[in-house]
Amino acid sequence: MEFRKSTTMEQVKDVCKDAFERSNFRLARRPAYLRVDLDVLLNNLKILKGLLNQHTEIIAVVKANAYGHGAPQVARFLEKHGISHFAVATALEGEELRTAGVHCNIQIFGNASEDEIPPMFENRLIPTAADIHFLSQWLRYWRERQRNTLGVEVWR
Repeated sequence: MEFRKSTTMEQVKDVCKDAFERSNFRLARRPAYLRVDLDVLLNNLKILKGLLNQHTEIIAVVKANAYGHGAPQVARFLEKHGISHFAVATALEGEELRTAGVHCNIQIFGNASEDEIPPMFENRLIPTAADIHFLSQWLRYWRERQRNTLGVEVWR
């Protein structure tokens, strides 16, 4: 729209509001949004892999919905391009990735609670055990389900 000297501020506001309503901002429900270019993400991944030893595993952190970019979509894309380990903040986030078809390792960053043990077990999620009490509850849960193997990595 072309504005003239006779255009009132109210008319300008109406035009701006109409444009806002029709734009991508409406989809984001906020006055800003970010569009992820997957070609750039893939190029960044290739650069990173080129800097690392070929046996180094990359853990892609996709917690908080991949920082607002859509964890299931980002994880599926990265999984197709060789990422085999993801990190999330909660068992619920991990379950969301499993439901969306992510098959590789998913680790829960931070302290997991005992209440999260059943969904972690069912969704094959890897907890981060910060204390011996959680670890003992995790092992008890596994034993009750007659699982014979449980891998545990200890970091100091």
